[in-house]
Amino acid sequence: MAIRDPLKIPSMLRLKLFSTDDWQKDYSNGHIDVAPPAVVAVRLNYSCNLRCVMCNQWGENGVFIKTPERMVKREMTLDHWKGLIDDIAKFQPYIYFTGGEPLMNKDIIEIVRYASSKHLITSMSTNSTYLKEKAEDLIEAGLDYLYTSLDAPIPVEEGVIRKFASGDDSAAEAVEAIKYFIELRNKIGKGLPVVQTQTVIVKENHKKLLDMAHFVNDYLKPDVWGLQLCVYTTPELNDATTQSYKKNFNQDQVGWAGFIRDFPDMDFMELKRQLGTIMNTKWQFKLRPYKPLRMDGFDLERYFTRPDEEDTSEVLTCMNPYVFAQLQPNGDIAFCGSQPDYVIGNVKDAPFMELWCNEKATKWREFLKKELFASCKRCFSLHEFSHFRKN
Repeated sequence: MAIRDPLKIPSMLRLKLFSTDDWQKDYSNGHIDVAPPAVVAVRLNYSCNLRCVMCNQWGENGVFIKTPERMVKREMTLDHWKGLIDDIAKFQPYIYFTGGEPLMNKDIIEIVRYASSKHLITSMSTNSTYLKEKAEDLIEAGLDYLYTSLDAPIPVEEGVIRKFASGDDSAAEAVEAIKYFIELRNKIGKGLPVVQTQTVIVKENHKKLLDMAHFVNDYLKPDVWGLQLCVYTTPELNDATTQSYKKNFNQDQVGWAGFIRDFPDMDFMELKRQLGTIMNTKWQFKLRPYKPLRMDGFDLERYFTRPDEEDTSEVLTCMNPYVFAQLQPNGDIAFCGSQPDYVIGNVKDAPFMELWCNEKATKWREFLKKELFASCKRCFSLHEFSHFRKN
């Protein structure tokens, strides 16, 4: 990755070289200190202007659609976020801004600029509908990596995936903004941020992936194209996860309920054929297939139809409690973006590392060392962070 600030090199190297054996420690006797996380995800807000079909927040079964009272109100001020950045800058994590739609946060440019001034590698995800109007400010603020979302080539004739609350497709607007952003970045001459377009594989687009690859390559032209399997669960696995929460942590959970989906009538032979062609073609973009794609023993049909089974023959260990911290809009810290119901504390009340190593954090690590929640087998980060594991 190109770098415009040499003082960001330690942050970049920490992400590249980070590994930990903290997952092997015995947490059964209480508080144990662990290394700071490599990744800090900052969920600036939950508000979003889209209703994407696969989203656990605002999708068809989204938590905030079904139970709007669960929505965390934005309580962290700009000064609070700056204070957090000052605190975590000591251990130089990769910082990832997300939402909701983070570009709906009025302070997003100043927050990115401040994190960049502390020499942290900064990244952000966006649905791109607000990207065009904030493009120049984001580039000048020092953003290093931008994740944009697009799941099918335009025009989208059927099976709309990312749509406005009105039901209208957002893809054309996103494409225009992504193109504009890349051209502006190149014109300014900074070479950053790196632009990745992210495609989630769902029923609605599983026969259009090869068309999408050519569209990305020939027209959109981002630096990276990411292919990710849809995270999902079933009512039965969600219920089992809830019961495990109640038994082990004496609380409820709703995060996984938003991911309840099924995938009837998918043509897995066609999907496998298209993915094979994509993987074996030389493209102008860098192809980034997210795990468990390409992992040993992985099977597409099993992934989408038998979520109670392991999706790979490789060992499953959740590394989130050692690698990844999720900041909620009000300052709460959770270990998981999929199920942020278990909170270890709030950064307005105590320093980050004090919370990261407290008794609640230790209890969570102790549980996940012994077993996974029933819904966890279809979580991409279960595999994506596996390379941080030191054996």
